[in-house]
Amino acid sequence: MFPFPIQQKIVSEVHAVEKRIEKGKDVPVLTSLNCYCLFFRQYLLPCRHIFHNHLYGEKKLLTTNAWEQFQQMFMESGFEVYISRELVEIELPKKTEAEKAMENRRSTINELIERTRNAYWRVEEKGNAVQKSTFIETLKASLGSILNAEEQ
Repeated sequence: MFPFPIQQKIVSEVHAVEKRIEKGKDVPVLTSLNCYCLFFRQYLLPCRHIFHNHLYGEKKLLTTNAWEQFQQMFMESGFEVYISRELVEIELPKKTEAEKAMENRRSTINELIERTRNAYWRVEEKGNAVQKSTFIETLKASLGSILNAEEQ
């Protein structure tokens, strides 16, 4: 359980999502529980961007495990977490060139799929039935040779 002042901060960030929606702001595309906004960096807590992504985005970042990690931070050191923050370097095993290349390809594919999905949702939200149908047919035609080659 979070200390009461922290609970208040979290609740205010949840309410801030409504204001973001009223202003017409899009759902932030986050792939991890990191945000570069001042609130997140200052308090090390889920911010309005993370909540907006969790509530209306595709990827649900605020899992039970994630909440336990946020709570663990306070159980271990209380409010001193804000007093003595420092950078801790962790050495990760070096990746081979093949692993780096595979990771870059995977990242490129994920970006292309995400951009395609975003384009579709823009057409779905603002387009008429003909535009929606045309988008899907164009996408099928464009991907047809790629998908059929994979099956062979």
